[in-house]
Amino acid sequence: MFNRIVWCAQQSPNFASGMVNGYFDGEVPEKFWKLLAFYIASDTLSSLYWAIPFGEKEVETMKHQAREILEWYDMKNVIPTWYENRMIL
Repeated sequence: MFNRIVWCAQQSPNFASGMVNGYFDGEVPEKFWKLLAFYIASDTLSSLYWAIPFGEKEVETMKHQAREILEWYDMKNVIPTWYENRMIL
């Protein structure tokens, strides 16, 4: 479910936050954030290599995404900056 959350968070942080909050009913465990950060880092690195056969435009897209992801994490907090911890009723 969260394997494409990077794309959601880039387009709509509120939507991505809602996905997470809805899945966990507003009680997101810290372990989830640690695992998400790990998987996002892993996917980002492999996406750069994956893009090479598709040309420079795709490589640049993946580089842009990697730069944005680095802005989400300050390496002290595993919760990305796009996350909004609020439930809308």
